[in-house]
Amino acid sequence: MSKPLKPDTGEIDIPFDKDRLNDLNYTMMPEGDYRTYLGTSFRTVYRNLSFEGEYVRQKDYGYGYILKSLVQFNTFYVIYIKRHYSIDFFNPYSRAFSEQSKFDDTVVEKDYRLIDPLYTDLQNLPIPKAEDGHYIETRYQILRNLTITRAYIDIWKNLAHNLSNVRVQGELEYRPVFPLRFRIKQKWQVKQLPKPVFATTSRTQETTLRVFATIAGDYLSLEARYGRVKLTPNEKYNSNLLMEGSYLDASWEHNFSDFFSIVGGIAIWDAQSMSQWIFEDTGIDFLYGEGKKYYLTFKDRLSENISLRFKIRKKSTEYPHTGIYSSGNEYHYIDGQETLIRDFTDMRDQMSYNLQIDVRW
Repeated sequence: MSKPLKPDTGEIDIPFDKDRLNDLNYTMMPEGDYRTYLGTSFRTVYRNLSFEGEYVRQKDYGYGYILKSLVQFNTFYVIYIKRHYSIDFFNPYSRAFSEQSKFDDTVVEKDYRLIDPLYTDLQNLPIPKAEDGHYIETRYQILRNLTITRAYIDIWKNLAHNLSNVRVQGELEYRPVFPLRFRIKQKWQVKQLPKPVFATTSRTQETTLRVFATIAGDYLSLEARYGRVKLTPNEKYNSNLLMEGSYLDASWEHNFSDFFSIVGGIAIWDAQSMSQWIFEDTGIDFLYGEGKKYYLTFKDRLSENISLRFKIRKKSTEYPHTGIYSSGNEYHYIDGQETLIRDFTDMRDQMSYNLQIDVRW
C-alpha cells in the first residue's frame, strides 16, 4: 500500500548535517493520498491576435494560472506569457511554463544529504517552482538578410523566498549570401539563490558567435562562446568572485545518400572555474576545466523500419584543484598532526564506442 504524501523534512533529510531542507516549496506541499482540482481554460482568435489562458485551483490549497497572447505579422511576432503558481500548489500532471522545477536549487538535488538517495527522484516531477513571472518574446526580420531570430526577456519572482530574477537574451543573424549565415547571441542574467542567512546573487553574461552553411549536402558549423559569472562575496568563494570560461567548436555533416550520412565534430575549451555546455550530435555535453574532444557518428537507415547509429568519441579533460584549504594548505586531524594538502590536477581520458539500433513498427 502506498504511503500518503507527508512533507515532513524529518522523513527524508539527514538530521544535523550542514544543509537543511527548509524550502517552502517542499514544507508547504499538500498532505494526503488524493488530490482534487477544479480548472478552466479558454482560447480565442481575432485576425492576427490570439489569446488563451488556463486556471486551476487545488481544493483546500493554492492555485496556478497562465495567460498567453500572440500577435503575428509577416515579418514580426510578439508573444507575452504571464504565469503564477502558489507555494502550496502541487499538480503532478502539470506541464506549465516556468523557469525552474519545484525542487531545483534545493537539498533534494544532493543525494548524500538525504536519508534515502532515491528521494532525489522528486526533481523529475514536472511541477513548477512557486513563482510569478512575465515573459516576452519576439522575432523580427529587419531586412531580407538581417533578422533578429529570437529575443526574449523573462522577469520572475521566487515566491517562497521573495527573490526577483531576470534573464534577457537576443540573437541577430546576418546572411551575406544564401548558404552562409552569421549569428551572434548575447545573454544577461541576474539570479538570486536563497541561503540560510542572506540570498546570494549571480550575474551572468554569455556571448556566442556562430557561423554555419549548407553546401551541396554538407553542413558546416563553427561556434565560439565566452561566458562569465560574478558572484556574491562570502566565506566559501573568498576572493574568487568571478568565474569565466570559453570554447571553440567545429562540426560537419555529409550525406552520402538519403540513407547514409556521417557527422563529426571537434572542440577545445578552457572552462576554468565555470562549466560550459555544448551540443554534440543529438545530445548535450558539459565541459569542465581545460580539454579537447572529437567524435564521429555513422548513421545508416537499413530499411523503412530499422536504422543504425555508431558513434566514436574521445574526450580529454584536465581539471585543477587548487587552494583546497586556504589556511596554509594544512588540515588538522583529531588527535593528529597537521597534514599538508597539496594542489593537484584531475586528468581524465575517455574513449567510448556507442552502437544504437532503432526499430520502428
